[in-house]
Amino acid sequence: MKSTLSLALAAALATSPVPGSAEALHPVPNPLAGVAARALAQRPVQRRSQSPADGAWSRLRHLKPGTDIVVTTRTAPAATRLFVAATDDALAVVDARNPALPPEARRFLLHVVADYPAYFASSQPGTLTRDGARIGPDGLFLGNRRLAGREEIVQHLERADVVDVHAGEALDWPSIRRLTPGTSVVISLANGTPLTGRLLIASDTSLTVLDVTDPLLPVDVREALEDLAVHHAGELGGGRRQASFVNGEVRIAADGVFVGTRKIAERSDVVRSVQRLDVVEVVAPRPNPHVGLWIGVGAALAAVLIAYVSISQLK
Repeated sequence: MKSTLSLALAAALATSPVPGSAEALHPVPNPLAGVAARALAQRPVQRRSQSPADGAWSRLRHLKPGTDIVVTTRTAPAATRLFVAATDDALAVVDARNPALPPEARRFLLHVVADYPAYFASSQPGTLTRDGARIGPDGLFLGNRRLAGREEIVQHLERADVVDVHAGEALDWPSIRRLTPGTSVVISLANGTPLTGRLLIASDTSLTVLDVTDPLLPVDVREALEDLAVHHAGELGGGRRQASFVNGEVRIAADGVFVGTRKIAERSDVVRSVQRLDVVEVVAPRPNPHVGLWIGVGAALAAVLIAYVSISQLK
């Protein structure tokens, strides 16, 4: 069935631009939305029973190539994939979110899907290259190292095999970049581990945070480092990596974290950077509004009590 799909796509893409082996990636108009739909529609239609994915399937046709979707099949659990194209009976996706792939390879795949989605529907694909990464019939490579076979990266799924599919939650990266440096954040990563700390820098491609959750760090050291993060976030995050920052007895420098002259941690243990491609979610916990209310009430009651005591003494 996959060969039938590839042949149909190849015929439909005969007039569509698919880059050759010597061509680097450059943005081009997306030809796949209509082309893949027509090509996939030529495939033999299989009888299938209704599945939970049916309700969301029609919405897939309107997605932009490169959109994150979460797909569950009869043989594999839910996983995030990049959407390429869909017809009534098939779905083409790319696995670019696998944390086992180096960030450079994942970033490369994101560009390929966005710039040349038709490439993934070709039965005789050439080779795409960019910044040392390439994908071709023989697989995905970074330099001379083979990372995966093409069939592991490019997946054509029969609708009958899809149990559930829905669009993934897109990160609002501009809003993340607008967070105030020093803000407390909880970052969910693609490998399933959370990262909690103070935001130092949010760039187009990465986040840098101060992470003082290591239980081996003394409480006073954590507090001193967090105070530095609030007042010197940009410098700590990369603006002045060679500089030293001191708060009482605590000092953080390029060569580590010190209390007095005693080194207690490496700088990389507390100042951590994560690639945007590895970030699933960023939450900035909001302060409890009731805390400020009760502080205000407490201050008012204290003032009343002091005034009462003062009047009593005057009597």
